[in-house]
Amino acid sequence: MRLLIVKDENDLRNIVKKVLSRNITVQMSREWSRSAGLHQYDFLRCFRLLHSEIGNDHLRYIHVLHVGFDNQVHEGELVVNKDIADDVLEIFKELYESEYQIEKVRFIDEYDADDEASMSDNNSSAFNFRFISHTTKISKHGMGMAVDINTLYNPYVKTVDGELSIEPANAADYVDRSRDFSHKIDHDDLCYKLFTEHGFEWGGDWTHSKDYQHFEK
Repeated sequence: MRLLIVKDENDLRNIVKKVLSRNITVQMSREWSRSAGLHQYDFLRCFRLLHSEIGNDHLRYIHVLHVGFDNQVHEGELVVNKDIADDVLEIFKELYESEYQIEKVRFIDEYDADDEASMSDNNSSAFNFRFISHTTKISKHGMGMAVDINTLYNPYVKTVDGELSIEPANAADYVDRSRDFSHKIDHDDLCYKLFTEHGFEWGGDWTHSKDYQHFEK
């Protein structure tokens, strides 16, 4: 694997010029995708973050269908690590066939790679080079090894310096998991069952924090 070290915006532009002809391998299910002709992925769209290491060969672009909150069929796009690409495709296929509602599945760069903005808009996403909240450790998302689903209704919750931290900040109404509400991921939820059947760990089972939207390997 060749790593491309991005130090600043000019460095990013120079790298893009050199590798623009290279594309991330596309991995998709032709049987249920409505955009079988979608074969290439623009290098610029995924790698806008600076100060990150880019392992292009280890990432896969996948195109999925999902049922939105409006009960209509929508197209979604994700970038994930190649090691979980087949699992994620199979999971999304089963969610789609079961008419499981996922509001949005958009690239994180549509939110300027701002995880808070993406989560507050209830966007489900995967790869984003970033650190675990309140740490200097690279997140599983930074390696493409995690997927977040219906993020507004399934927040990340942690006590930091005696204060309750909720991400996204507008998800306070969904912190109490004893309440019944739509789109809640718990042990009875189909999304939880499918991801864990495929060997993913659910953030809702963590002890020192709770990340109800999060599935990782």
